[in-house]
Amino acid sequence: VVSMKVTPYLMLTIPDYPSLYVVGSHQEWTPETAPAIRSAKDDGMYEGFVNFPGASTEFKLTTARNWTEPAYGDGGPGLLSLTGGNVKQDGAGYYLIKFNKETLAWSAVKTTWALIGNATPGGWESDTPLTYDEETKVWKATVTLTGGDDKEFKFRGNGEWVIDLGAGSSDGVLSFGGGNFKLQESGTYDVTLDLSNGAYYMYKLKKK
Repeated sequence: VVSMKVTPYLMLTIPDYPSLYVVGSHQEWTPETAPAIRSAKDDGMYEGFVNFPGASTEFKLTTARNWTEPAYGDGGPGLLSLTGGNVKQDGAGYYLIKFNKETLAWSAVKTTWALIGNATPGGWESDTPLTYDEETKVWKATVTLTGGDDKEFKFRGNGEWVIDLGAGSSDGVLSFGGGNFKLQESGTYDVTLDLSNGAYYMYKLKKK
């Protein structure tokens, strides 16, 4: 007889959503390793987060991880085109990119991320910032949180209630505008926010 102590972990399988690939100067124009924006409902609406570390970035959206299939480029202000040149985005940062395949409209919004809520040090009035780790491609922080029956938190972008992420369809998965998360147990936590999988965003709390 052998005694063992086992700690279970929730294993999440990333859905295989339809994808477009953000190939550009931010990743040396290599389609095989490009980040993806994806359509969760397969309705022509794509979204995803991409880090642009340079002061100015040029890119295209490829329809496959190669240069032989069609690629979307610049189609004029706010639009893409299958015959356009490189799209240009000024300003380093972590961008939420959206693209409507039917209308060819696209947008890029620079974001920073934080925790907010009465379980956090700043309550509902002040953000507790997260820091982006370029190596692991996640946002993270070590934070002392307060638990209790009425203690809640969620993730907020840019310090305002325009882009926020809360409870999604399953544990550990996030949804834009989703509900608050409840925290029962006080303590110091390693907080991880993973936005690297287009249209499927995750978080993790690990108590120290």
